[in-house]
Amino acid sequence: MNRFLLIIILGILSTASAVGRETITGTVVDRKGEPIPGVKVEIPGSSEFVFTDLDGKFQIILREPTKKLLFSYPGTGEMAYKVSPEMHIVLGKGMAQPDKRFRYMLDLEGGIGIKGRTTIKSGNNIIQNIQTFLLTGPIYTWGYQINNHVFAGLGFGAYLDISRCREIEEGHSYYDSWMNFPFTGVHVPLFLAARYDFGLTKKTAPYVDLRVGCMGFIGTDGHICSAYHYDYDIYNSSYLTVTKRNSFSFFIAPSIGYRVSIYKNFGMNFGIRYMTGMRNKLLAESSFDSHSGFNEEKSSIFKQRASDMILFNIGFDF
Repeated sequence: MNRFLLIIILGILSTASAVGRETITGTVVDRKGEPIPGVKVEIPGSSEFVFTDLDGKFQIILREPTKKLLFSYPGTGEMAYKVSPEMHIVLGKGMAQPDKRFRYMLDLEGGIGIKGRTTIKSGNNIIQNIQTFLLTGPIYTWGYQINNHVFAGLGFGAYLDISRCREIEEGHSYYDSWMNFPFTGVHVPLFLAARYDFGLTKKTAPYVDLRVGCMGFIGTDGHICSAYHYDYDIYNSSYLTVTKRNSFSFFIAPSIGYRVSIYKNFGMNFGIRYMTGMRNKLLAESSFDSHSGFNEEKSSIFKQRASDMILFNIGFDF
């Protein structure tokens, strides 16, 4: 009798244990659909794991409910996939070797100024809203992929500076000129870069990055804007010109964007960046000519202008 009861109890326990288990099967393949043997399939938070066979197939028993399984293979890092009864996993949709490797990025950036307008006045001449209107150019970054997410490196580039302004003759509004868009020079940035990718091994995934560095401006010889006034009553004339001078500044530029994997270690990036701290030195030169023969020239009007930029970028990493 006691033996019979023991058999019943053991049967109930084994049934309860079996009910609590779930068998998950699946196949792991590469981008071409070829099976990948030797992929480690692991249950998060436990020591239980299996490897795929020569056909890329696996079978693992879940003793407790879990939402994800971990898949790892040399060259692809560790990736998590949602559990389903029959799993079909494609490894290598994103970067094939994201961890511990050198990485290069080439971006083309362009954007508009949102801060830093300056007005200069001399006599009857006014130049309003002097501002870096457009900034565009290539940026190159080289560095090291520390792990599956974190990248750190160095970068440099060249931005073409196109400024705008409005020239006004005081008291003669009908002489106001239109907004000017002259090319004024080149900004050369040198910076430290840090980037965090949320899913390098995925087909598409967002990222955030940060640049901190210095920027030198190499100006042109020509003026960026000018204003002229002639008083017909007393036959006196005045002239005002503004040029950009070479300058140096520190800047900080955070960015958010999205990466799209194209092939193995080659990806395309789309992002938006906010850059603050870019400075320009303005030199204003004025002259006054009197009908009586009196002439006066001044070139001592200096102003520093800090510009903030919104930049859009499209680029590649490999």
